[in-house]
Amino acid sequence: LDARAFSFSDNDGNTLSMIGNIITEGNGAEGIKLFPGVTNADIDMTGNITTSGSNADGIGLDMSDSNTISMTGNITTSNSLSDGMYVYKSDSNTINMTGNIITSGLSTAGIGLDGSAFNTINMTGIITTSGNAAHGIYIDADLAGSESNSINMTGDISTTGNVADGLNVTGSDSNDLTMTGNISTKGTTAWGINITYTGRNGSESNNVTMTGNITTEGINGTAIGINGSDSNDVTMTGDIVTKELNGYGLYLNGSDSNTSIITGSISTEGKDAYGVYIYTGSDSNSSTIIGNISTSGFQSSGVYILSSNDNTTSITGNVATTGEDADALKISGGDRNTINVVGDISATNGGG
Repeated sequence: LDARAFSFSDNDGNTLSMIGNIITEGNGAEGIKLFPGVTNADIDMTGNITTSGSNADGIGLDMSDSNTISMTGNITTSNSLSDGMYVYKSDSNTINMTGNIITSGLSTAGIGLDGSAFNTINMTGIITTSGNAAHGIYIDADLAGSESNSINMTGDISTTGNVADGLNVTGSDSNDLTMTGNISTKGTTAWGINITYTGRNGSESNNVTMTGNITTEGINGTAIGINGSDSNDVTMTGDIVTKELNGYGLYLNGSDSNTSIITGSISTEGKDAYGVYIYTGSDSNSSTIIGNISTSGFQSSGVYILSSNDNTTSITGNVATTGEDADALKISGGDRNTINVVGDISATNGGG
């Protein structure tokens, strides 16, 4: 069954206003769907959207440009590959939503953009996802990547599932994400903020601004990570807590010339869970922490720079490690790195 509540296809300038709810039950049965060739549509909906089939997005745009969708109400999807909103190869659209997005199922993002550019999404509400690879907000590359999109969110994001990030930017450039709210993840390799690469394409020149806290509960649960990507800016006002093995507060891997500013404390509890970890081949990055760094796990350094060069890390606050063999500050195999600390440094159980 492939039926939608309503859809537009290959047309221009149509208007739809609706007060009421949308419920679909079949696979591929999306709530609102714009098919290829739709331009300048204006859709205004007050009500909820509920889908229960697979590949059944709440709102879906497919190769459609310059449309406006305004929604007041909640979106709930409950099967695999069913995003709350999904924008595919579509440009210069505006989506305004006041309400919550709840998804459950494999690879069901709250908001997903794929191969799309110059879109604006404004959301006031919470995003809750449950399922592996079910990111809260996902900006992905389809060959050319997703570029120059703007997402503004006021509300919390919570994910439950492995590899289910709060915010994920993959192989995409020059996007602007602004969030006021908290991020919590529960699952293995479920990161709070993940700016990463696909194939040979990193994510470059993205800007993430967040006011709120990040908490991760799961092995490899990094709070903020930049992986194989350059020249990104991340600014966060809030506290970071990671609770499991390899749960890093701030993590750079093979990434250059990124700027990270965190105003708040970083606390890690697991083994090998570093507060700040600048990993192999990450050069010329600037990391500023205005707050305390504390770690309590075995070999969990406060700051660890490994085989990376020309980085500057500035901390205004205390650095304290209490785990066995845990260094407060550690540099191994890197040249011309600078660490500035205004505050106390302590390693109380065998570190240095």
